Amino acid sequence: MMNKIYIVVVFLLLIGCKEELTEKPVKMFPNGTVEEKHFLDTEGTVKKTIQYYKNGNIKIEGEFNDDGKREGMWKSYYENGQPWSIGEYQNGKQHGINRVYFPNGSVRYEGNWENDLKTGTWNFYDEKGGLVKSEDNSMSK
Repeated sequence: MMNKIYIVVVFLLLIGCKEELTEKPVKMFPNGTVEEKHFLDTEGTVKKTIQYYKNGNIKIEGEFNDDGKREGMWKSYYENGQPWSIGEYQNGKQHGINRVYFPNGSVRYEGNWENDLKTGTWNFYDEKGGLVKSEDNSMSK
């Protein structure tokens, strides 16, 4: 029982230690709606950005590391809100899965990056999901 209480207390402390970010609009459309906003840490460093279309849908969103480089999952969207691309970054370089979509939501292509280089097999599809071609990038290192 004490172990469970200890785990809950530690979990709550970790949640409470999460850094709060301040939201700051940095670019506005002529009609006054937000086109881009940043989320800043307590030192004023941009940790996250979100850009919007005029209709209010998200255009692109992602986070930055302490050096101001892209970090983690970055997502971009078509104006209708459908995903356009999803990719992972590590210290500003593409690293991990990358997937790009057609406007109808089906996958256009997908593959992996490692330190900004394409790796492994990349698959390309038609709008109905049929495989068009596969590209071997095992020699790109």
